[in-house]
Amino acid sequence: MTQLEYLLLAVVAVVLGWIFLPGWKVLEGRRLAVRLNRLEGELRKLTQENLRLREEILKRPEHERMEIGKVSSLVRDLEALRSAVAGAKVSLDKLQKKYGLAPSPELLTKILQSQPELSWALRERLAQDILVGEVGRAVLRALASSPSLDQASASSGVPLAVVKSEVRRLQTLGYLDERLSLTQLGKMSLS
Repeated sequence: MTQLEYLLLAVVAVVLGWIFLPGWKVLEGRRLAVRLNRLEGELRKLTQENLRLREEILKRPEHERMEIGKVSSLVRDLEALRSAVAGAKVSLDKLQKKYGLAPSPELLTKILQSQPELSWALRERLAQDILVGEVGRAVLRALASSPSLDQASASSGVPLAVVKSEVRRLQTLGYLDERLSLTQLGKMSLS
C-alpha cells in the first residue's frame, strides 16, 4: 500500500467514525435539544401573543361596526332632513314618524341628540357639512357682510335662484333668522 492509499483509508475511517460513533450523535443531539427547547419557548410566547391579539381584533370590529352604524344612522337622518326641507314628502314623513317634528331647528337638535355615543363635535361637523355645505357657507359669508340677496348672490358668485333656495333652507334649520342675519348656529358653521 502506498501513502496515498493509507491517507485515503484514514479519511474513510474518520468519516465512518464520524457517522457511526455515538459521541458525535450525542453532541449533535444535545445541541438540537437545546435549540428545540429554545424554539418551543418562542413558540409558546408567540402563541400567547397571537391569542391576545386575536381577542383584541375580535372585539375591535364589533365596536367599529357599532360606531359606523351610529354615524350612518345620523348621516341618513341629516340627509333626510335636507331632503325634507327641499320638499321631499318621503323624507318628511320618515322624520315626522321617527321624531314627531317638522323640519325646524328643534328637529335638527333632536337628530343630533339621537346619537349621544358620538362626540358632539363630530355630530355638529356632520350637520354643518350635510345641511349647510360649501354653497351654504358662501351664502352665509355673503349675507354676513350684506343682508341683500342680490348683493349676496353677486359677492358669492352663486345664482340668485340658488341663493334663495339656500336662504330658505338655512332659515328653516335655524342658521339664519327672518331678517337674513346669521344666528349663533350660522356663525358657528362659518368658523
